[in-house]
Amino acid sequence: MTRTIFYFIRHGQVANTQKVIYERLKGFPLSLTGMRQVRETARFLSSIDDAITASAIYASPLERTVQTAELIAEILNERRSLAILPKLRVRTDPRLIEAENSFKGCRMGYGSASFFKVSNWKKFLDLKTPGWGEDYLKIENRMVSFLRSKINSAKDDTVLVVSHQSPIWVLRHFLIKSSTPVNPLMRKVDLASVSKFCIDAATGKLLSASYFNPAVKIR
Repeated sequence: MTRTIFYFIRHGQVANTQKVIYERLKGFPLSLTGMRQVRETARFLSSIDDAITASAIYASPLERTVQTAELIAEILNERRSLAILPKLRVRTDPRLIEAENSFKGCRMGYGSASFFKVSNWKKFLDLKTPGWGEDYLKIENRMVSFLRSKINSAKDDTVLVVSHQSPIWVLRHFLIKSSTPVNPLMRKVDLASVSKFCIDAATGKLLSASYFNPAVKIR
């Protein structure tokens, strides 16, 4: 049986002094704390053999995810050079991008994004198909499409992926066929965390799922 291992990594903390919903906006790189978080996660990955020998690293095209992937690749490449492995080079894929949000650019809970604004109430009532943004089924379809396109049925393989909280959680929900609602308050995808999925390359079925939070103490 061949398998493909995916490490889905959430980006680190973002520099967002105005505390706006930055979603897909430009100009939101990692903060200094975010860089520390990512380096800690990269060191964790560099202690795992199949992560070191990964065939590729992909990222959402947004600045914070590309920056996260580049920091991870930099640290892993130090270990890969000792094993005479080629350098990992970050590739972007639009399917990994953050979920759309109609409150983009607003401060959540204030002004046009206020929970007390009557016209917003209907947007918050159904957590499974959020009225404030991209439908979870659309997120699932693009994330599953990416996953299936990277499964290597010819040999055991590992792929590193840097994405965002909502897309990673929706993918996990799909893979484990959980009955847990896709509720923003119940997501277990901390900053710079790692969600590992081991997939049977022949059938596409999930063999195992693990979660790691190497940077939990860096805040």
